[in-house]
This record gives sequence, C-alpha cells and structure tokens, in this order.
Amino acid sequence: MLWVLASGAALVGLLHPPFAPEARRIALGAAFWMATLVYLRRGGEPESGPRFVAALVLAAASAHLGWVLLHLGEVAAHPRALLNPAVGHSVLFAPLGILAAAPFRGAARERYLPAALGSLPEAFAVARLGCLACGCCRGRGEILGADATLLFEIAALLVLGGWTGRLPAVWVGPATLSGFGAIRLLTEPLRAPARLAPPSIAPAVLAIGWIAVAAAMAVVASQRPRPRLGR
Repeated sequence: MLWVLASGAALVGLLHPPFAPEARRIALGAAFWMATLVYLRRGGEPESGPRFVAALVLAAASAHLGWVLLHLGEVAAHPRALLNPAVGHSVLFAPLGILAAAPFRGAARERYLPAALGSLPEAFAVARLGCLACGCCRGRGEILGADATLLFEIAALLVLGGWTGRLPAVWVGPATLSGFGAIRLLTEPLRAPARLAPPSIAPAVLAIGWIAVAAAMAVVASQRPRPRLGR
C-alpha cells in the first residue's frame, strides 16, 4: 500500500511538475511508515517504538544538518536554509540518527540495531521516489522519462533490503551499511553535476566511511562468542 501511494504520487509529479513538491512530502511520509513497519517485521520490539521514532527524527535531522555541513558557503549566503528542514538533505548522514538512538550496550542494543538499520534500505527506496518526482539528485540518463540513476538506486536498495532480511541478525547492521556505501559509490559517477557548488566533502568519501564503519562492526560481530553445540 505504501509503495502504491508513493509510486502513484511520484508518477503524478513526473507528469504534472507543480505536484512534485507534494509528491516528495508523500514519499517522505511513506518512507517513515515503511521504516516503522520493516522495523517491527524484523523483530523490533513494539515497546521500543518510541526510541525508533526518535531515531527516525534524528535521522532526518542528521540528513538536513549533514547537507548544511556539505554546503556551508550557500547556507552562509542564505541562512534561512538552515532553519528550513524541508530544504536540503543528504541521505549519507541519515544512519547517524539510527546509531545515535541505539541503546548503549547489552541485549537491548543487539535487538535494536539489526531491526533499525535493516529498515533503512526499503525506507530509502521509498523516499527516493520523491526525489524522482522532483528531479533532485539527478543522474545522467533517463528511462521512459524517469531518472535512470535514481531508478537504479531504488532497485539496488530493494535488493539490499531483501538480502539483509535473510542474514543472521548479527550481520544485518554491517551488511546494510556496507551495501549502502557501495550503492552510493556505484551511483556517484552516474550523477549529474550538483546545482550548488561542489560539496565540502566528496560523497564518495562519506560512502567509504560507511563501509569502514560496517567493517568495524563486522570485526566486533565476528569476535562474539558463539554457542557450542552439544553432541
């Protein structure tokens, strides 16, 4: 249902550009609910729902503040952009909100992170439908009038979400973050030049950073004691 709603809004936005901003808002709302549903489906506890909602709010704030960091020159020239959360987002910073809201240690953290991080690929894919409608995050080619780079990214995110859903919980976080970084690395050369000045930090560097974080998480996961099987 969420996919139908967001896809329909994106299609209307593509065919009728004045509707594009509304399509983006619909896609972002659908992405929020998609993340929540996937979180619960992947074993997130209903009683930890408020924590996860706070994590999504932090993820949105991180995406906006990350965009500000990447474009400080433009924000300094137009400071109102800093106070307008509807303008400017960088999805590369969004996982920070999920990690920041995680329990500090123990079993609660081990239950939260796989479900929370595992919810991101499908939520990002839905949110990208809003980008598709608005023409932001543009690529270098089109397929039937739609941005080919964004279509590839959406498909790759869905594949990532399906793959991580089959992994043991301990590997979901590393696989999600490494896949997220790899998808951005693959799509970065396909993106059109930004409308603003080049960002202060290359997106490819941030993508590699998430792959490094995933590698560190994988090392920690591999060192956890495993239960011994009795004979």
